[in-house]
Formats: sequence, structure tokens, C-alpha cells
Amino acid sequence: MIGCKYARCLSLDEISLPASIQKIGIQAFIGCISLRLVILPPKVEVENNAFDLCKNVVIKEIQK
Repeated sequence: MIGCKYARCLSLDEISLPASIQKIGIQAFIGCISLRLVILPPKVEVENNAFDLCKNVVIKEIQK
């Protein structure tokens, strides 16, 4: 699970998460205003508010 490790990270613009990730926790990426692209492995659980204040983020799920 990814917790608040990346919260308010201003330099993060793109992230591709490994297949081992099963869950993105509450507010994990809150305030990452530079974040534009998140690539998720299939079937990742994204909890409420994980991407709050990330105005222009696009979330793509990799297909198996």
C-alpha cells in the first residue's frame, strides 16, 4: 500500500506503479500539483481522496 509518502510532492510529474502495489491509501498523493500522469497495474484499489488537489492528473490502468 502507498500511504502519504508522496503527499505534497511538488516535483512529481509522472509515476508508474509496480504490479506489487495493491492499494493507494487515503490522500497518498494529495497536493501533488505537478502530477500529470499515474500508470497503475490492473486491479489497484484507490481509496477516497488519494489524488485530492491534483488538478490535471490522468490515471491510466495497464491492461493485462
